[in-house]
Amino acid sequence: MSESSKGFKVIDRRAFTTEGELREGVVIEDDNPVTSPTTAEPPAQNVAPAMTQQPATETPSTKSHGQAELPEPETDIQFMGFIQSLAQQSLMQLGLIPGPGGHPMTDIDRARDTIDILALIQYRSQDRLNDEEYEMFKGLLHELRMTYIEVTKRIAQSATEQPPQ
Repeated sequence: MSESSKGFKVIDRRAFTTEGELREGVVIEDDNPVTSPTTAEPPAQNVAPAMTQQPATETPSTKSHGQAELPEPETDIQFMGFIQSLAQQSLMQLGLIPGPGGHPMTDIDRARDTIDILALIQYRSQDRLNDEEYEMFKGLLHELRMTYIEVTKRIAQSATEQPPQ
């Protein structure tokens, strides 16, 4: 087989150039860019569904503060269940709960990162939580932070009490 029959052909189907100019052969109708039939090639048969362009009518609605309103995901996991699983993970990293092997393992840096991730999630989702969820999240985060401080104090204290080897 020759080199030209092995490969694939890349076709730029964007409506605008990098300078923002409309490409030749592109016609704008109803705010949807459509390539003209003379320059467009038929779509390939093996194009993945994710690569196809969605119509403009299927965009999510916009909230008053400019953020897109996302549809509720269809899943069995609830938000607070996810938060509690992250909290449990941080307790495992602090060595207070046995890990998957049945033995407690302490990883202070990862515990701190997990607690920071929870704080970030709380900050980013505070407008979407009801009062009960917010108070539960706030209390959970407070308890984790206090536990982190206690564990790090114990580690520092045990390091100073051990004689140098």
